[in-house]
Amino acid sequence: MHLFPSESLVLCLLVLTACGGAGPAGPAGADGERGAPGVPGAPGETGPEGPQGEPGVDAFGGELVHELFTSHQATRHVQYNTTTGELFLVGEVGHGLDYYENDPDDDTDDFWYCSFGTNDGTPLLTFLLREATNEYAGTSSWYPTNLSGDYIDPTEYALIPLTPTSVQQTYVNDDGTSFPEHYSEIPNADLEFFIYQPVDGRVYLAVMAEAVEAQLTGSQGDGDGSSNRDNGLRIDVAFHAMLPLPAEKFDFLGTLDDTTVPYETTHPSDL
Repeated sequence: MHLFPSESLVLCLLVLTACGGAGPAGPAGADGERGAPGVPGAPGETGPEGPQGEPGVDAFGGELVHELFTSHQATRHVQYNTTTGELFLVGEVGHGLDYYENDPDDDTDDFWYCSFGTNDGTPLLTFLLREATNEYAGTSSWYPTNLSGDYIDPTEYALIPLTPTSVQQTYVNDDGTSFPEHYSEIPNADLEFFIYQPVDGRVYLAVMAEAVEAQLTGSQGDGDGSSNRDNGLRIDVAFHAMLPLPAEKFDFLGTLDDTTVPYETTHPSDL
């Protein structure tokens, strides 16, 4: 399938497969059993598509919801398995980030970031950000190490920690910002990636800066020389997370009728 990106196009696909078995918004802007998300296993295989676009069998079992949208002249994919809770985010190679100084007196809570869409989120991603934050924000391993301020307040920001897939690569610039010739790959094993969204705001992709800075030498990571070091860091968009949610959160996938009741999330009192 060939996709032609357009800044004005947001394409949402609901792919339901039933199987048996198991930048901030201005500068303010995992574990095992339920209660804390676990580490995802290796990706499973997907069966071939049937006639007339009928989805193939998901090897994990369950229902897949697949959404895709465009931004920065690139296509991004969001895929969530409602049975296993596994989320995949897959997009372009070499997505450029800016440096953000979260606290002038503390370098440990700075991070690199970039907007993850031209709109205020996408239906599926915004849903998962909010519901996963409501479900897991109180667990010890949810927030990146040393992140502080409003970013760890679930009434202000929704956030999901991300794990790089086996093919994800991260790059710092050496001299110049033309990709890939001016960049070197750095190990991602110790990097803390996350995606976040202010209430009623745009989605951002980020990585904590301290572990990145520890790998830099000389002028690496200076980007274009501006104060926010634009494009000093680039990342391949290839991440996953485990976000099992209560079954009632997925009633929207079924048929709504006159007896369908609102689910338990409470609207913020000041909005």
